[in-house]
Amino acid sequence: PVPPIPGELWEIVAGAAALASELCPSLPAVAPGVCLVNYYSHAGRLAFHQDKSESEERLRAGSPVVSVSIGDAADFAFAHQHPDAAPPGAPKPRVLRLESGDVLAFGGPMRRCYHAVQKIHRGQRPPGLVMIPGRLNLTFREL
Repeated sequence: PVPPIPGELWEIVAGAAALASELCPSLPAVAPGVCLVNYYSHAGRLAFHQDKSESEERLRAGSPVVSVSIGDAADFAFAHQHPDAAPPGAPKPRVLRLESGDVLAFGGPMRRCYHAVQKIHRGQRPPGLVMIPGRLNLTFREL
C-alpha cells in the first residue's frame, strides 16, 4: 500500500486550488485525490505533453492540476497547441521559472494545455535545503 499524503501538504494543495478558483471563476473547485511524484536531475527534461489520464468528466470540467516544486528551479513552458503542430505565426510557448516552494495550478480553459519542463537550474535552490541535487515535483489531481 501507498502511505498517505501528510495532512499539511493536502492543506497547501487545497488552499492553492481554492485560491485559484476564487481568482479565476472558470476554474472549478477541486479535491485532488492522487499525487504523482517526479524527480528531475540537472539533465532531466519533460517534453511537451497534455495530462489526460483523468476521467473525461474531470477533463471536460477543467478540473485543475496543482503542482508543488521542491529543489532546484525549473523552466516550465506551456502553450495552447503543441509547438510542433502550431501553424506559422502562432504564439510561442510561454515560459515560467518555478522556484522551490512555488505552487502552480492550471485548469479551466487551460486544463488541456501542452506543457513541458525545459531546464533544471543547477544550484538554484533555497540555502539550507537538504536534498539530492535536482528538482522534485509533486502533482496533485482528481481522477
